[in-house]
Amino acid sequence: MSWTAVGWGLAAAFSLGYLLLFFASPAHRAMLWAFLVPDEWLRQWAGGSWDRVGIGDRFPIFVLAGLVQLSMLGYGFVTMILLGWPSAKLGTRLRHWPLAAALGWGVHQTVLLAAGWLGLLHARSAAWIAMLFGVLLASVAVWQGSQAVRIRRWWKEGSSWPQLGGLVLLVAWSVYLSLAAALPPRDFDVREYHLQVPKEWYQQGRVTFMSHNIYGNMPLGAEMAALECMVLWGGEDGWWWGALCGKVLMAWGTLWCAVWLGAEAQKRWKGAAGVVAAGLYATAPGITHVSLAGLNEGVLAFYYFGVVAMVVAAMEQRHSPNVAARAWRTAAVLAGFAASVKYPAVVFVTLPVVVTAGVMAWREGHAWRSILSRVTGVALLVVAAGGIWYVKNAVVSGNPVYPLAAQWLDGRTRTPERIAQWERAHQVPRDEQGRRYSPRQWFEALATFGYRSDRLAPGLIPLALVGTWWCWRRWEVRVAAAVLIFWWLLWFAATHRIERFYLPFWPLLAFLGASLWHRPWKRVGRVVPTALLVVSLAYGAVAGVTRFCGDNRVLVRLSELRDDEPNPADPDMPRRTNPVHIWLNRQAEFAEGEAVLLVGDAQPFDLERPVYYNTCFDATWLERWLSGRTTRRERQEALRRRRIRYVVVDWDEIARYRATYGYSPFVTRSLIDGELWRRQRVLRKLESPTDRHVELFEVR
Repeated sequence: MSWTAVGWGLAAAFSLGYLLLFFASPAHRAMLWAFLVPDEWLRQWAGGSWDRVGIGDRFPIFVLAGLVQLSMLGYGFVTMILLGWPSAKLGTRLRHWPLAAALGWGVHQTVLLAAGWLGLLHARSAAWIAMLFGVLLASVAVWQGSQAVRIRRWWKEGSSWPQLGGLVLLVAWSVYLSLAAALPPRDFDVREYHLQVPKEWYQQGRVTFMSHNIYGNMPLGAEMAALECMVLWGGEDGWWWGALCGKVLMAWGTLWCAVWLGAEAQKRWKGAAGVVAAGLYATAPGITHVSLAGLNEGVLAFYYFGVVAMVVAAMEQRHSPNVAARAWRTAAVLAGFAASVKYPAVVFVTLPVVVTAGVMAWREGHAWRSILSRVTGVALLVVAAGGIWYVKNAVVSGNPVYPLAAQWLDGRTRTPERIAQWERAHQVPRDEQGRRYSPRQWFEALATFGYRSDRLAPGLIPLALVGTWWCWRRWEVRVAAAVLIFWWLLWFAATHRIERFYLPFWPLLAFLGASLWHRPWKRVGRVVPTALLVVSLAYGAVAGVTRFCGDNRVLVRLSELRDDEPNPADPDMPRRTNPVHIWLNRQAEFAEGEAVLLVGDAQPFDLERPVYYNTCFDATWLERWLSGRTTRRERQEALRRRRIRYVVVDWDEIARYRATYGYSPFVTRSLIDGELWRRQRVLRKLESPTDRHVELFEVR
């Protein structure tokens, strides 16, 4: 028996054991029923009734999102030229297009932030002119026609019917993901800040500091796509339709990452590796969820993988100084744009890129002056690409990384109590003994990352491990594995270990898994990876088209989903919209300029009325206005001055906050019910349209 056969026997035994362990998890077993009822998928897509079907209202969304995407490509190609890419070769390779999309996204969000900071968000005509000019630039790149030549050449070099089938399935998956992304948002974080903050900026006409929403002062480069679409759409409802366009663009960020990943895998492994890598990544349930929900981890993964790809290209071309320098410049700009999407990117890619540039220059034998020059150049490009968010924070709050490091840098609205509250919620978790890095915590984190998480697909981890083991001699595999381990250790040691934070690592897992297709395996060697691939793709696809990954009513008219009234034909689907918000939008009486005050409720995205709200990490408006005021007249005057007509108090949310993150002790039932309602009669209680513990009041 050959050593190859023994190796594949061990790989098969490991894979089988992993699958048994994977499906022993209750979260994964619960999903298996969906394979038996495909008719239920269709019923869910239609929202329980075919009378609700109508997807024509998505057409304007996809048109506007498509134009913005083309504009990003156009400006991205121009940026590539500025970074030293030969203009005659732009668009001639498949990986050029996702690179242009990533660079163009960064350019768009940077320009839009600058315009918003200057208060120019109502300049709709200028926004359309700038966007259409980008479309013109992209059209020039498409007109060259060289991309089609390269695709035909690639297809002749390594085409096969399985590849063709895989490409068709990936296109179908892209269509579904786009339709699902065009649905109204459901996730708490999305309705609290990912889309709520762009909505507020759009309605104000400028980018401002938010003392009531701590997350609105963090880098939001991915969410600026939604703000851009809001500005381009215009009108009173522009925030709603622009938000859906922005969600679609963020889902397309995931698809661009899959294209780039496939192009890199195809370049290195040949055969079906490109389709395999793209499919493994794009169908992973965790990636599907963040892509259709409007969360920014898909865009962040796009930049993470792009940075790694450019650094690897710089290492490969170290004997060609001009090409290597171009790759380092591109990696630096992508790392800067990553830092403009989310703070963790600073430690995961931005600082490592600067350090790696210096280390590689030293290993290549450069003089100290040359090493310093490279490190300085990379650092300056990082700052130029992503620094505007940090400059903005420094100007408006006094803290460039607001609200982080507030105990040293301070910042507006940060008191010692709120600083301590934030740090408790975002610290590295402690166990019962107060330890952060106990053996049990290591095991739990590895188990969650390895097989327990409901965000995993069954083939992602075993294919990556078997591919790393089998192809360890390939230097690309060693580099990808080292980066992956480094990222995971950072995630465990320096974050509060939220599962979403390691989703940007998954392109590298898919890349390592695709390495198994680097040569045509014979007999038994083909069985193990193919079986794992089929199981993984099937599981991920079924999870994505059912409610395992979120709302899947992709065929229902948006007019019905906006208010999301209870549907007897689909009783299992929880309501997306707070019934109190619907009542305030449709039935409540408001005079001009009157507003709603939300207490405890931090998801105001669907409210169409002026609203005051706050996150649990910010001072409540009620405390700001009423603290130190005890008489009926003082309190009533404080509310009237802000033209508050209705007050909504969500006691369920307040109780949840107090059991987890903490909440202002000022808000109590004795204050709301005992004083403001019963004794002082500042508020008049109304019948709440929900059975949750939510009280609805009208200001007398």
